[in-house]
Amino acid sequence: MQNHNHVLMSLEMEFKRMDRMFTTGEMRVFGRDTERIFRELDVIRRKQIDLARDHIALENITDLPRRQSTLQQFGESNEIEHGYQQNLENFHKKEVDLKSLMLKLDDLGACM
Repeated sequence: MQNHNHVLMSLEMEFKRMDRMFTTGEMRVFGRDTERIFRELDVIRRKQIDLARDHIALENITDLPRRQSTLQQFGESNEIEHGYQQNLENFHKKEVDLKSLMLKLDDLGACM
């Protein structure tokens, strides 16, 4: 019977020790830094999502007009100029977006 009481007291002491460790943060997987680590991981996850969103948007900008004969596509010279301007604007927008994407990728790499 005394052995039984000894085991119960030993278990009770271990449970109390575990409770103290949990309260002080020693029982967490990453110790006391658990919350900080998960906040940093959340920042990284948000940057990855932002990077993926920008990458998809970049793919939606057209570089070149669809393949058609030049005479069919541009019947008049002002239409040719308009098509050229639109292609030029798309090219510059894609260039700016690509540079922004590269900066975000560098930022993500530095964050990790």
